[in-house]
Amino acid sequence: MLVRTRTLSGDMSKIYGIDTASRAAVSVLKISPSPGDHFLDLCAAPGAKLCMILDLLGDLGSVTGVDATRHRLVACRTMEQKYSFG
Repeated sequence: MLVRTRTLSGDMSKIYGIDTASRAAVSVLKISPSPGDHFLDLCAAPGAKLCMILDLLGDLGSVTGVDATRHRLVACRTMEQKYSFG
């Protein structure tokens, strides 16, 4: 599934691929961040949830991604860089 999100100001943002379950997990959060908010993703790879959360947060907050192995975290970092989040 391709997702195009809106920033908090209502502007269209990036387009990237995300599976339905990951999109639902982020959507359920109904992210309405305040400056300085921090999100923790404990099952981060391959990184689609991280990208969607970062996209929704903009410059207001931050996200930490955690996963079981180094190569899965490398996949997250690659996705963040691909979509210019990292």
